[in-house]
Amino acid sequence: MKIFSVRVTAFAAALVLGSAFGFASAKQEAFAETAGETAPRVIYAGRESSGTEAAQEAAPRVIFAGQYVSGGTSDTAEAASAEAAAGASAEVPASTVQADVPAAQAAAAGSTSQQTAGNTRHRKTAEELQAAMATVPAGPAKAEWGTFFLGNNLPPRNDEAEPYLRQFHAYAMVPTEEKFAYLTFDQGYENGYTPAILDVLAKHRIKVTFFCTGSYIRDNPELVKRFADEGHIIGNHTLSHPNMMNVSTWEEFSRQLLTVEEQVRAITGRDMPRYYRPPSGWYSEAQLRMADAMGYRTIFWSVAYKDWDPAAQPTHERAMSYLTTRIHPGAIILLHAVSKTNTEVLDELLTTWEQMGYHFRTLDELPEGLN
Repeated sequence: MKIFSVRVTAFAAALVLGSAFGFASAKQEAFAETAGETAPRVIYAGRESSGTEAAQEAAPRVIFAGQYVSGGTSDTAEAASAEAAAGASAEVPASTVQADVPAAQAAAAGSTSQQTAGNTRHRKTAEELQAAMATVPAGPAKAEWGTFFLGNNLPPRNDEAEPYLRQFHAYAMVPTEEKFAYLTFDQGYENGYTPAILDVLAKHRIKVTFFCTGSYIRDNPELVKRFADEGHIIGNHTLSHPNMMNVSTWEEFSRQLLTVEEQVRAITGRDMPRYYRPPSGWYSEAQLRMADAMGYRTIFWSVAYKDWDPAAQPTHERAMSYLTTRIHPGAIILLHAVSKTNTEVLDELLTTWEQMGYHFRTLDELPEGLN
């Protein structure tokens, strides 16, 4: 993960990015719904600001995304061996995949605001998925996910507004005043801490989602099975954690996701829930549409911090201060299980969040709509 330090004006960025990304207009409409004005899509790169600064000027962007690095070797460097071990194929497996429930079924199930992500999608045949692929254009990632800090325990302003994301069954948070949150961990490689993390989660009776790469699944089948056996969700973090700007075809995009499904099914004996976290947070409207066509929900985040580098871990005090002031109602929280600090503070952190009145839901309880 990297934090960039280049800043641009809203006007210039709107002109440049609106042309470069080609999907600004839809996001302008989405921001207008929530901000009361037509807000151009602007990515601000730079330092983290205080809540006062953010209120006074266009909030600088703090990016929490990047490669998994261990001893100088990124997870992407393992791509070739991961793919070879998995015996990956570009063909769609014969197993079934998810799709949207027909409107009549959705209406019968109840109102949209009351439905949840886990009960409003069903699985369809490989042939139906191939048909969906034929109608949805493929394309590479074009932007990196980031958040704008607006003040302690307030929802941030994310790169995309929730109404825009929800068009593609994508989420970064849930707009609400109720104190619940969704806890997720990214698993690029195992650093020895995940068993202790699982023990703490069991102590607090909290279920989370572990977003796993193909190499993680290949190297840690016992932990993957434990995730499933203990009631946690196994999310899809792609086969080889590639640079998604280089993934521009349906063949490669689907292979990166479907091969992981086969790996998980071979270990757990169960179909994998379809939650996708883009590597390094890189995305585009084309890839949001592709994931949606495959029956996936794309899961970004609204709370994260620089915890991914084992050689530059935050202090105990920094972690507690940061994470207790950034949590907010409806937050999707991203932590990295390679973090020694996260492992050491997790029990205290969960206790503190609970004392603040928060409880935790699983991604299967995400609302189908905005709330």
